[in-house]
Amino acid sequence: MRCPRCAYKGKLFQGRCAVCGYPLEEEREEGSTAAVQQPFLQVSEQYSPITNHYAPIPDPQLIDKRQSNILEPGSTLRSGRYRLQERITLPPSQQNHGQAWNAYDLQMSSRFVVIHEIKFFSEVASPSVQKEYIANKIAQRLNRLGEHPGLPKVSDMFSENEAYFLVFLYPQGETLASLLTSWRNGLPEYMIAEYAWQLCDVLTSLAEQQPPIVHGAISPETILISEEGKQAILMHLPLLPPRETVGKIDDLGSSYRAPEQVHGIITPASDLYSLAATLYHAVTGSAPHERPPAFYPPARRLNGSVSQTMELILARQLRLTVAQRYNSPHEMKQDLAGLLESYATQATRAVVPLQSSEMPLLSIKDEKGKKIDLQNMKIIVPTLIGILVVLGLLLVIILHT
Repeated sequence: MRCPRCAYKGKLFQGRCAVCGYPLEEEREEGSTAAVQQPFLQVSEQYSPITNHYAPIPDPQLIDKRQSNILEPGSTLRSGRYRLQERITLPPSQQNHGQAWNAYDLQMSSRFVVIHEIKFFSEVASPSVQKEYIANKIAQRLNRLGEHPGLPKVSDMFSENEAYFLVFLYPQGETLASLLTSWRNGLPEYMIAEYAWQLCDVLTSLAEQQPPIVHGAISPETILISEEGKQAILMHLPLLPPRETVGKIDDLGSSYRAPEQVHGIITPASDLYSLAATLYHAVTGSAPHERPPAFYPPARRLNGSVSQTMELILARQLRLTVAQRYNSPHEMKQDLAGLLESYATQATRAVVPLQSSEMPLLSIKDEKGKKIDLQNMKIIVPTLIGILVVLGLLLVIILHT
């Protein structure tokens, strides 16, 4: 008979393989001897400094396969605390980092969370001790970054069935892609300029990390606008360094990637380019797939309401050569700050939630410098007309009497 672990073929020793000691059970049928194999995972032995002895380590590929099979809508994790709702489609450069799910935290009044599995690359050694160390380092790093208002907060980390998970808190809102569906001709520039300033600040924080964190997939789909419309949040930070495969030039036309990413180069500079491509779409309403690859005509040609300053900022950052663009997100943020200060009124500097069916009513100033609010004028004018009508009727009554 043959041992399923070491493939030794021969007699058993006290019910075990004579070479590796794997337990086997003999079953006699009609004078023959057969081994009854019990279900098992392919294993190898690894010395553990914690237990001070050699212990079997399951094949990580089989573990990942087993864990992936049980993750489905309605499943619960962490002893029933989190209930999975739907799987999130991650950017292509992050799809090898593990699954991500929308879920409910049932212990916190069904609070909405995002659960992201940490899927280790094949070169990461298999012992769970090393994986737990790496998972904790990832959680600590992202937890510190979560203090920034433009990045998701880490609320929990746990392991289950040999897999590790991070739990993120996201505010209620909708993606920039969803807003652009409603505003096909582009969103108001003053809103986009404010979001651009916030996101440049986010990229500055990511670039200052050691080593720098590169998102690698910034687009309208990965930017969340908070429910009140005042904050832009960069979603789906990579848990591990992104890996970009070399692609064709044609692939660039249907995405927001920088030209150098086609050659497998991913740096903070490529993130800033992707942000500028997203902003260009937001103010003009023109998506990259509607134009030739890496072709961005002057923004004002597509939308006459775009200011010259915004057009120049985008044109500089969307150049093909890295050396001709902004040196850093901080430098681009400074130009955006000047643009925000240049707007004529305080109303245009305040980001307010918009309905797709109406444009914002802006405050204006009269010659004496007093603010006249157009929204209030809609109430005041009919009221004055009504008073004049009543006075006219009273005058007619008095004259006839």
